[in-house]
Amino acid sequence: LLELSGIVTILFTGISARRYATGNLSESTEHHADILFRLAAHIAETSIFLELGLSVFGLSSTIQWEFIGWSILACLIGRTYNIYPLTTLYNLFLLKNVPEETDTDDCDASIFSDTPIVKKDLKIRSNTAHMLWFSGLRGAVAYA
Repeated sequence: LLELSGIVTILFTGISARRYATGNLSESTEHHADILFRLAAHIAETSIFLELGLSVFGLSSTIQWEFIGWSILACLIGRTYNIYPLTTLYNLFLLKNVPEETDTDDCDASIFSDTPIVKKDLKIRSNTAHMLWFSGLRGAVAYA
């Protein structure tokens, strides 16, 4: 109908289904469904990596090491030019609206257990940016 890729279709379907389906599920059913979908995702990812890894042994032509080296270098440079400027911009725009002093002593700390207390806690630190750079090309999307 819209001629979108399968990945975009699955992403949109997942977002829509979660928004409307979770309100109609009990806590127990939601927990069990989450476990089931995580298991299915892990099995699917493992099978894709097995297929990708084992397909190397089926190659009948010679391996072009120069092309592989240039491809890896291009990926590393491309990730560098994407991850570091975007994290810097994100941190700049995030920290513009952070108040100097945030008084949270009179608040119940338990309400902040899953959420940051202030926007400063959402800052992407350099070690996280390095991790994003290193792990940028993995999974089924890279394989597709």
